[in-house]
Amino acid sequence: MHTIQPGFFRVTDGEVITFDIRSTGAPTLFGVNFSIFGTGSPIPEGQLLHVTMDKSRATGSSNISNARSTTLTLLFSFSSNNGGRYDWTVTGSEGGTFDDFARQAGSGPESVTYTFHIV
Repeated sequence: MHTIQPGFFRVTDGEVITFDIRSTGAPTLFGVNFSIFGTGSPIPEGQLLHVTMDKSRATGSSNISNARSTTLTLLFSFSSNNGGRYDWTVTGSEGGTFDDFARQAGSGPESVTYTFHIV
């Protein structure tokens, strides 16, 4: 996994991307969902999310030669009134890491979207 710029990555077909997500702010029920390749589900607290990059399932175009792109969206929910925060590390099986976070802003959920260019 190579970071092109924050939120945009170049990965290889078959590379496994791992998300290690932790609730680090105000006490809150762990509420994280993800979606990619037209499917998604909740991520149980304490479990890593492993996503295998599959160029044949990527439907987006890319400005990288011979690549297709796909987006992965993380949706963070908060049961606290304020001060909630999630921190996570993204790691590629072929190297590379990226750290990020989502901070609670009001009572609604927060979302973060990443774009993966698969070569």
